[in-house]
Amino acid sequence: MNIRTLLSSAAALALLAGCAVPRNVDWTEPRSAAATRSVITPEEIVTANASNLYDVVQRLRPGWLTGRGVQNFGGQTGGIVVYQDQVRMGGVTALREMGLEYVVSLRYVDAATAATLPGIRPREIPGGAIVVNTPAS
Repeated sequence: MNIRTLLSSAAALALLAGCAVPRNVDWTEPRSAAATRSVITPEEIVTANASNLYDVVQRLRPGWLTGRGVQNFGGQTGGIVVYQDQVRMGGVTALREMGLEYVVSLRYVDAATAATLPGIRPREIPGGAIVVNTPAS
């Protein structure tokens, strides 16, 4: 084996080693500020001083209430779909009927993820989803 082959093999090995995933990374923790903006915690719900979940979202993350993402052929972006645990509840107005008690967290998911949730009809293009988690989930 000549020196050039040996050096290029060593460089390739070093490059691959640098790409390896560290074993001690906790992937459940948000790794960026954007990740923490996709969740509303119980503490935030209390500090919002609201009477229903719609008001909580409107005060803390108003951008969640408007659809974003893929547009249909008519140029319209789909609406936000609301789920309580794994049950589709309707659009954002469903949040007005949901009280604050027993809510563990609220999570916003983007349009691509929302399209994979149960209850999304064929050819329906949601603009995102708000998932309400309760202790039962």
